[in-house]
Amino acid sequence: MSTKQRNNLLYVTYYFPPLGMGGVQRATYLVRHLSALGWNVTVQTVRPVDYPAYDQTLLDKVPSDVTIHRVNPLAPPSLVRAFRRTSSDKNSPGTMTGLSGWLMLPDNKVIAALNMIRSLPAIIERAKPDVVLTSSPPPSIHIVGSHISKRYNIGWVADFRDVWFSQSMLNFKTSLHKRLYDNLRKSIYRNAGALTVVSPGHMESLHTETKYEIPEIHLVPNGYDDTMFAESKSITSNDSAFRIAYCGSLNGLTHVPRLFETLIGIAGKHDIQVHVFGVVSNWIEQQIREIDPTGSHVIFHGYVDHADAVSALHECDASLVTLAPDSHLELTIPGKIYEALREPKPVIGVVPQGSSVWNLLSSFDQTILIDAATLDTLQERLSDLVAAPHAVVEKRDGIDEYSWSRIADKMDVVLRRAIR
Repeated sequence: MSTKQRNNLLYVTYYFPPLGMGGVQRATYLVRHLSALGWNVTVQTVRPVDYPAYDQTLLDKVPSDVTIHRVNPLAPPSLVRAFRRTSSDKNSPGTMTGLSGWLMLPDNKVIAALNMIRSLPAIIERAKPDVVLTSSPPPSIHIVGSHISKRYNIGWVADFRDVWFSQSMLNFKTSLHKRLYDNLRKSIYRNAGALTVVSPGHMESLHTETKYEIPEIHLVPNGYDDTMFAESKSITSNDSAFRIAYCGSLNGLTHVPRLFETLIGIAGKHDIQVHVFGVVSNWIEQQIREIDPTGSHVIFHGYVDHADAVSALHECDASLVTLAPDSHLELTIPGKIYEALREPKPVIGVVPQGSSVWNLLSSFDQTILIDAATLDTLQERLSDLVAAPHAVVEKRDGIDEYSWSRIADKMDVVLRRAIR
């Protein structure tokens, strides 16, 4: 047990177990390890309503002494229908319709944030937090932290797992909407005692945003749970198809145009299978099924628990990580990247050239980097990988820096400095 003074932390996040996606692992493991470092942690989050994936195993990793308060994430049914999001347009997944663009700023999760604020007095009274940590997306979650900071004079750290918005789809209805949006963003930056970000690129970008009064910024990246990985070397096998594992959601943020067409084309010359473990958008699955109707080259397993996804990395011959060629995605690094790097297997990264993920992958060995905008050299380099089986890969030097225990150490320092 840590010898540091025990302090009280209120962790406010939209995505928390048993939800199975959307930054849940970051919340799970930070809570777990911060508790071990001496923090009395209280979590404020939402009830798991109408979500595409659930993972009880992640909730089991949350220490039993962590108190969890859940609020209703939704408005009354009539408002939900008015603000409903649609994914019918494959080029604009998640586009808001109805009244959303007019009334929901900064995003369509703002109702959950307002419900959190309504429940705060009782939580503050019981938890007596010394500091609050809010984690986005959605950006509206930081409205809760800003309210706590001003209303209760409690130190506040705003954690950004992504840039303010991860999709370049901010189409403001009027100039007034844009001004309100900018003022809200400026207010959140100004009131926070510190910001934490997950990539060097995001940190550099914030330093250039001179129109905002940004406080100190700290790099607290995503990571992996070291207890889930074996220490043995990995040897790829040539006694069956060369199996590539893709773990995570496959949607508008991660889908690279023409990628699966190229992979299936290579599979026509080599015995290759791509195993997809995660929630796949309907329009993407339909596209892939049109070019692989028998499912012999791309196998969809659906969402699996986190432990099963890590096992899939171990059982396959290589892992595939992707990021759509969108400028708003170039500054983020999803947590699954670190799990792929921790597994002693080759990593095939199809991501924007020069992005934060590109720079991270290039700092480790046994990685194949392909520019998501062009897919140049993918066929040649993957063919070379498949044709040279029995490659021995050891645990990568430097990956220990990204274990969740070390990441929690970094966040611990930031939080203690923010206590007023």
